[in-house]
Amino acid sequence: MVVRVAVPRLLSAGALVIVLAASGRSRARTTQIPRQTDWAFLDLRGRVERVTRTTLRPLAGTAEEELVETGTTASWFGTDGFLTEERWFGPVGQPFGSSMYGWTALGERTERWLDEKGDLQQKTVVGYDARGRRAEEKYYDRSGGFTGGYRYEYDASGRLSRRTMETIYSSDDRRTGTSEFDHDTAGRVVEERYFEEALGGLANRVVYRYRGDLLASRADYTRGTQLVFLAFLRCDGTGNVVREANDQIPQDEVGDRYADVLDEKGLPRSFLSSVVKSEYRYYPDAAR
Repeated sequence: MVVRVAVPRLLSAGALVIVLAASGRSRARTTQIPRQTDWAFLDLRGRVERVTRTTLRPLAGTAEEELVETGTTASWFGTDGFLTEERWFGPVGQPFGSSMYGWTALGERTERWLDEKGDLQQKTVVGYDARGRRAEEKYYDRSGGFTGGYRYEYDASGRLSRRTMETIYSSDDRRTGTSEFDHDTAGRVVEERYFEEALGGLANRVVYRYRGDLLASRADYTRGTQLVFLAFLRCDGTGNVVREANDQIPQDEVGDRYADVLDEKGLPRSFLSSVVKSEYRYYPDAAR
C-alpha cells in the first residue's frame, strides 16, 4: 500500500476501500455543481451510514468453519453520500491506518492516507467534470511529489467507458495502462478490459454476471482468456453485497490448467482464497 496506483485498479464489489473519495458538508456551499456521490460511484443502495468489511481466509481446506479473520475495514459516509473516514484493523483489532476525507476550495475531493501512528503516507485529489462526474484522480507521496493517477472518460449516455492509469516510480520510470468498459442495456458494467503495452497489450479481463438486477459473480482472466479468479457474491434485501467468496483457479509448473477448471457438474475446481463479509448500517430515515 505504499503507492496504491502501482497496481491497476479494477471496479468490483471488493474495491470499496481502495481509493474512492469522501464527504464534507461544506460541499453545497463551495460549489453549485452536484458531484457524483460515493454511493453512486460504488453502486451502493440505500442511504448507507457505515460499512464494516471483514476478510477471512482458510486456515486449512475450504470449509466455512475453518476460515480465520485476517482484517477489517470500517467506512463511514455522510448524509450527502460521500465517505468521511475509513479505518483498517488487523485480526485482533490492532490499527493499521486510516483515510480522512475533505474538500478543497476548488471543489475537489481529498483523501489523506495515514499510517497507524497518524503520519501522512499519501494524498489523493479527485477532480470532477462539468457534469459532476469523477474526471481524474491525482496521487502524491508524503513529501507532496506527484506519483500518478487516473483519468475517466464517459460515453454519450454518461456511462464510464475508459479509464487511463499512470504511475511514476522513484526512478522516474513511468507505467501506463488503459481500462475499457462494456455495459448492458440497463447501464451496468458487464466486462472490463485492462491494456498495458509493457505487458503485451490485453493484460486482464473481468466479466460480471447478474442475477436479476443484482451482481452475482465476477471472473478474472489474465491475457483475456486464462481464468485465474472467480468471485461469487450474495446481496442483502437492499441490494448491497454482504458476502464475497473469492476462488483462485489452481496452477501448476507448466501453467494454468484451463481445461480442468470445471468439474463434471460444471462447478469450478478452485481454491477458496478469501471470503469478505460486509455489514451495513443505514441512516434511520433511509428510503430503502
